[in-house]
Amino acid sequence: MIKVTIPNDIGEKVTKLAKGKKTTQEEIVVEALRYYLPIVEEGLEDELRAWDKLSDEALANFEAALKEKEL
Repeated sequence: MIKVTIPNDIGEKVTKLAKGKKTTQEEIVVEALRYYLPIVEEGLEDELRAWDKLSDEALANFEAALKEKEL
């Protein structure tokens, strides 16, 4: 189990939402994380692919510059 301190403004929103949905604050937070984490993981994969592409391009440019110097 992880314990987290939530800022007051967010905590108040969680409390209000939990009361309105007749559930617990913990359940609201868990459901929010279940929704949020896959989005972040997917975004991270896209970002890593973009970095790989940029890295490949930078390496190709570096190698091309080396070849030009050899000529």
